[in-house]
Amino acid sequence: MEAVAWALYGNEKMIVRTSKESIRNASAGPNEDTAVNLVFEIAGDEYKLYRAMRGKSNASDASLTVNGQLKASGEKAVTQAVEKLLGMDYKAFFISVFARQKELNALSVLNPADRKKLVLRMLGVDRLDEVVGAIDHDLNAVKTELEALQRDLLTPEGKSRSELEKQSIRVIEEAELSLRREVETLQTQLDGISAQIGHARSERDGLTKKDGQHRDLQTQAVRSDAEAKAVNEAIGRIDGSLSSLRSREPELAILSPEAGKYETLIKERDALDKELKRAEQRKSLLGVLEASKKKTAMIEQELVTKNQVAKECGGARGSLERVESNMEQVRLEREEKRQMAKSAELEIERLGEEQTKAEEKRQEIARLGPQSKCPTCERELCDQHGFLLKKLEKESSDRSAERERLRQEKEKNADSAKQLGERLDVLEKRKKELSKKCDEAAKVEEALERLQRQLATLQGECENSEASLVALGTVDFDEQRYESVKAMLLQLRTKVDRFNELRTQLARLPELDEERGLAILQREEIEAKRVRVDQLIRELGYEQGSLQRTQQRLDELSTSKDGMMVKSTRLHGELASRSSELKGRRERLEDLERQEKNAEEAMRRLEEQQVLSLAMKDFRKNVMARVVPTLSEVSALLFAELTDNKYQGMMLDDNYDIFIYDKGEKHALSRFSGGETDLANLCLRLAISRVIADQAGSAVNFLILDEIFGSQDQVRKRGIMNAFEQLSKQFKQIFLITHIEDVKDLMSNAITVREREDGSSELILQA
Repeated sequence: MEAVAWALYGNEKMIVRTSKESIRNASAGPNEDTAVNLVFEIAGDEYKLYRAMRGKSNASDASLTVNGQLKASGEKAVTQAVEKLLGMDYKAFFISVFARQKELNALSVLNPADRKKLVLRMLGVDRLDEVVGAIDHDLNAVKTELEALQRDLLTPEGKSRSELEKQSIRVIEEAELSLRREVETLQTQLDGISAQIGHARSERDGLTKKDGQHRDLQTQAVRSDAEAKAVNEAIGRIDGSLSSLRSREPELAILSPEAGKYETLIKERDALDKELKRAEQRKSLLGVLEASKKKTAMIEQELVTKNQVAKECGGARGSLERVESNMEQVRLEREEKRQMAKSAELEIERLGEEQTKAEEKRQEIARLGPQSKCPTCERELCDQHGFLLKKLEKESSDRSAERERLRQEKEKNADSAKQLGERLDVLEKRKKELSKKCDEAAKVEEALERLQRQLATLQGECENSEASLVALGTVDFDEQRYESVKAMLLQLRTKVDRFNELRTQLARLPELDEERGLAILQREEIEAKRVRVDQLIRELGYEQGSLQRTQQRLDELSTSKDGMMVKSTRLHGELASRSSELKGRRERLEDLERQEKNAEEAMRRLEEQQVLSLAMKDFRKNVMARVVPTLSEVSALLFAELTDNKYQGMMLDDNYDIFIYDKGEKHALSRFSGGETDLANLCLRLAISRVIADQAGSAVNFLILDEIFGSQDQVRKRGIMNAFEQLSKQFKQIFLITHIEDVKDLMSNAITVREREDGSSELILQA
């Protein structure tokens, strides 16, 4: 039965008792699943409920299907679906249809407020509170809506906004009609002046074309005059240049021989420059060769010196290795001596502590005397007292002698460690001296390698210089002739520059002759073009100033029209503004009329909600008034029947506390024994279950009662079973769980549960 409850509601504390891990079978593997499949029927529909905890982590899983179709999936969703289907949560389930062992009084032990709330929820009465709350919420919403509508429909002075809007619309319509008439009059005036402007614009366009043509011809005439003037000036300049150039031809003939002599000297100077470069190259090679030989001699001398130093430092490395080896040996010996001294010191301290304890023990035994007890066996010392004192004195003396021996050994090792330290200092000093010599030897070796490289480089440079001198060969350079040629070139330079200048200038004579002929032809073409332009101006017949006069008249007409357009724009703007305002006010009027209809509708709905609210509150009050009497009546009949009318019945007060009638007087439940108390709680449970079962559409159609007979005698057991026969008309299934053998004979169907040796259970259906 608890498996059924777990399948319905999952891992609630009331179901799993301790923790969800307790649901798992003790013999199950760590990764095995725990699962329940529950199949039940409600109103002809078959429901299959599956709930499981998977694997080592006990991850929850659940599903609910109806007639093969999935209704809910997941732990929370399935639990919510079950609560909605059965109309109760797990608390109500264990208060009403499932009475577990020792929990018949689960309802009566609650405080009055929780007990009342739970009973009303189980019976579905609390849903009336939700309905009443929803109705009142809608009622307040309608009130708020109506108040808002009324605020919008009336002015602060209480006048109707719709009537005010109608008055404003009439005033605006009259103003709009007046504006439309004024616009029509102005449009007629605009049409007339537009026709005048069109005629003037056409006349202006014709004059504009002629004015442009006249301007173009005037421009062409001015341009032709300017071009003729420019050509005449150019011809004059060309004639002047030709005359000037022809006067310079005799000077060019005189300078021509000097120019030829200058070219000859240039060639001779270039040949002498080549010889000069070869002479300078030879001189440079000789200087480099001499310097390399001197530096080679110096490096060879330095190599001799460095080799001598290297031989002197060569033995330092071997000595350094021997010194370092000796130092390591001395360090090890010194550390060994220090450790031996430390060990001796620790042993001295230990022996001192033991000697102190032994002396204290000896003094204690001497003080207590021969009648004292042995600290080991707790016997009286008697004759052993003197022997024990001597033994302790000898042990103390032996420890003192051992401590003295260890002290001398410690001092000896300390002295040895000190001497080894001094020796180590001497070796360290020697090591530094040898290290310095080794460093010097390394530097000398490095210098020798560097000098060898430099020597090889210098030798290569000498060989390269000698080879270059051989390749250069004999150099024959006449320095005196070289200076003489440069002087003569300097003297001829001015004459040669003048010769080149005249030759360049006279080369332009043919070009200037050709240019003069072209200029004369161009002047003739310009004069012919000027004659044609004058002829076209006369043929055009345009009077200057006529375009300006026409444009002035057009401007005056346009200014007048612009003024009318401004006025027209203003009138149209006012007309559009009036139209827009009129449209807005008409829309506002429509909104107000709609709001008036909405207000009428809201008033009607308010009256309906008020009537509905009063009706539901009266209905809830009536239901609340019938709950306690109904439960009292049903439970009283059961209680009287099960007690064979020993008690006249039982009743519930407004807090659902139980009272029993005994000999015509009402008494609280606490007055009676455990049997009567259990029986009264059972009757209340059965009454609640019967009322739940009688509810229309209720899904709960079973009872589960665990160990309810323990406090009842045989007669009452039979009476309870007879009562269950009557209850079977409301409940299809009633499950009774008991260990009492004689109850089994009173049941129509019995299932025996036995535990197997492996801890599992088996169920046996008995006839």
